[in-house]
Amino acid sequence: MVVVPENVTVFSITKTLDTKLLYRWQQVADKLDENLLTRVLMRVTNTSERIVTTTYDGYFLGGADRLVQVMQESFPELGLTRKDYSETSWIQSTIFAYTIPWNRSLEFLLLRNAPSTSFQGKADFVKELIPEFALEDLRKRILEEDDPLIVWTAYGGMMNRIPENKTPFPHRKGTIDLDLGINKKGNTSVIQAGVWGVKYFKGNFQRLVKVKTEVDPGNFFRHKQSIPSLVFKRAQNPRFAEPEVPKPELIFTPLSESHVQAAVICSKELGIHMRVRSGGHDIEGVSYVSIIESPFFVLDLTNLRSISVNINDNNAWVQVGATLGELYYRIAEKSKVHGFPAGICPTVGVGGHITGGGYGILLRKYGLAADNVIDAHIVDVNGRVLDRAAMGEDLFWAIRGGGGGSFGVILSWKIKLVAVPETVTVFSITKTLDTKLLYRWQQVADKLDENLLTRVLMRVTNTSERIVTTTYDGYFLGGADRLVQVMQESFPELGLTRKDYSETSWIQSTLFSYTIPLNTSLEFLLLRNAPSTSFEGKADFVREPIPEFALEELRKRISEEDDPLIVWTAYGGMMNRIPENETPFPHRKGTMYKFHYFTNWPKGDKNVAKHMSWIRSLYNYMTPYVSKFPRGAYVNYRDLDLGINNKGNTSVIRASVWGVKYFKGNFQRLVKVKTEVDPGNFFRHEQSIPPLVFKSMEGRLITSWCMPIFLTNADDCNYCVCRFSGLGLGPFELQALQDWEYKFMSTYVKNQIYSNNWEGHTTLSQLFTGDARGGQPLHRRHELDRRSAAGVKWSPVSAPAGSVKLHAQSIKLDLWLLPHASDGVGSSSAMERELQLLLNLLR
Repeated sequence: MVVVPENVTVFSITKTLDTKLLYRWQQVADKLDENLLTRVLMRVTNTSERIVTTTYDGYFLGGADRLVQVMQESFPELGLTRKDYSETSWIQSTIFAYTIPWNRSLEFLLLRNAPSTSFQGKADFVKELIPEFALEDLRKRILEEDDPLIVWTAYGGMMNRIPENKTPFPHRKGTIDLDLGINKKGNTSVIQAGVWGVKYFKGNFQRLVKVKTEVDPGNFFRHKQSIPSLVFKRAQNPRFAEPEVPKPELIFTPLSESHVQAAVICSKELGIHMRVRSGGHDIEGVSYVSIIESPFFVLDLTNLRSISVNINDNNAWVQVGATLGELYYRIAEKSKVHGFPAGICPTVGVGGHITGGGYGILLRKYGLAADNVIDAHIVDVNGRVLDRAAMGEDLFWAIRGGGGGSFGVILSWKIKLVAVPETVTVFSITKTLDTKLLYRWQQVADKLDENLLTRVLMRVTNTSERIVTTTYDGYFLGGADRLVQVMQESFPELGLTRKDYSETSWIQSTLFSYTIPLNTSLEFLLLRNAPSTSFEGKADFVREPIPEFALEELRKRISEEDDPLIVWTAYGGMMNRIPENETPFPHRKGTMYKFHYFTNWPKGDKNVAKHMSWIRSLYNYMTPYVSKFPRGAYVNYRDLDLGINNKGNTSVIRASVWGVKYFKGNFQRLVKVKTEVDPGNFFRHEQSIPPLVFKSMEGRLITSWCMPIFLTNADDCNYCVCRFSGLGLGPFELQALQDWEYKFMSTYVKNQIYSNNWEGHTTLSQLFTGDARGGQPLHRRHELDRRSAAGVKWSPVSAPAGSVKLHAQSIKLDLWLLPHASDGVGSSSAMERELQLLLNLLR
């Protein structure tokens, strides 16, 4: 209990709304003597004139004479005199506060009555003065309702001195507002609850979830806006938390960098396979699930999450366990004009995101997250902590886009902050799929002002009609007036007007891009939640517009699936200016947009095979309309359907099937880096980068035929087959490639002799026709240029007729063949026969 004086003074005076007086009340109300609380009740008089009135109430812990002094000193504009004040007791003032005459009998407090009228209420907290013109508009709006009431209650005083986390109440009204969202029956999601949870409790919501999980993990006590419990499965794709999925023997969560070093060393010593997880968003779950090796443990870096922002130097150090939302939040704490070009989902871990490239709404202005990294700390295979200088430029290049889990354990990134304006303009408009409009978007999206990124979200409305809709989103670094001009000049077909645009800040736009309302508290970015639905995803890159008839077929196919989503993200801008080999991520110039396919299903769904079949069928259907030679893929949207490494037999040939899709010609350099920094392949998973393996057979060094195939976008594609042999393989010696004008390949070929370990007999012709085991050709016939190849002749001891100067950056695929004993190891006739078969195919 608290002490109150015997005398409490109250007042209540009603005036016709005077916006100047109400503005003045806003200026002083939270600064008055803390013994005085004032409030304003704004109503409409129920007369034919409909006048808006304001009633100023006051409750003062003290006598009337003292209150007269306080009000004359602080708020004389209200014009009160001594006769306006009434002295009473604290208990009588509680009745007065309920707008009941203060001389009413105290037994009134014991009544339990239900109101006779229904109502709906909402609450807000005001940190800045509402201007007079807005108060005038408020007058107009309140007159439009039958029986409205707005209560303005002053804060300040003790409320300013109690820390936000002292209790869950963080200076916010706790009135429940169901318009903010509700829990679903049997599916209380922390992500969903976070929308209203951070409004009610700000950062305290996370602690409330933690307590709920401890005392009521089964969520027995629940209602429409109850605190949800957190299911401790850090699988960001719940299908990998199912009982049949292999589980780790241990999850180790280091608290310091030295713990990571110890984990690497102990894993090597004990021979236990290790997976590394920062955010856990790997689509195929390879950061926390192993389907090819057991036993294994997970090194979970979630506790390494510190962020140090240096605005003066325009950079920040961020540990890999931090999320993108946390990074954005900490940047915005320091500056309104700095940002970082990374992903859309705030719960994604910074560590893995950057290792694969990382794209978001600043893509067209500043490129990828990996393009804006200036240093890093990594634990290598020997347990050493290395920075950029110590690791060398090759390894630093590889970890910025070469995919996670192949080269070491990233500890932290030093990132370059980029400039963003104070005003960012966004829009989002949903239309029933119009194939002509979508075709037009394809034509212009990559050519728009680079300050504007647009994307299209294609969905199906969950109704019996199953209507396919397209939501056109836009994010513009600048004001709405300028964006109006840009859209009218470049994409008027979308039909936007000024009212469709909303001006906000960069940090709020990061919420909007995640389909979270703009007015959501920024504390939402700090939530760490796992989704409640499982999903499968695939990605493509598109270089030419998809024709309208194919879009119509896409409409049919997407309407067949329960909960599909296709995201079309525009490229162009900065992405056209960064060379393909600047980082391992190669999908740059010429890419119009990225295609991301999703299908989602709830827990317990019995039709998982159907969903997987649907997305694979859609992916196959899109083959003619997406990138080719190779068909591109995005390593951060990993796709194990492209193939996986074998346990204990990581083959460069096998890995090249998906490696060239993810990295194009950069795959060769990644293999070279891997061979240098982790030749024993300690860091590995289903689609990790393999090292070159040097093997021997019967005590002899076995070399292979090397067939680099060169394709370019030029009219005249270049093709060449080169041949070399080694010790014990017959009369032929390694050709002096320098004499063939292939000087750039000399060191590469000499240093990368190794044998392929195909099961069964595989010939060159079988590799190209798909007759080898597995039935899939590594490269289809029509992908080779027949004109250039038709004239190539081979002599066992001389170079191909008509030497051609080749360029390393045009390499698309390397194939190696080890002749088997059935053909006679080292037999020139066998090799010549295979080559002739290949040339016949090309003709």
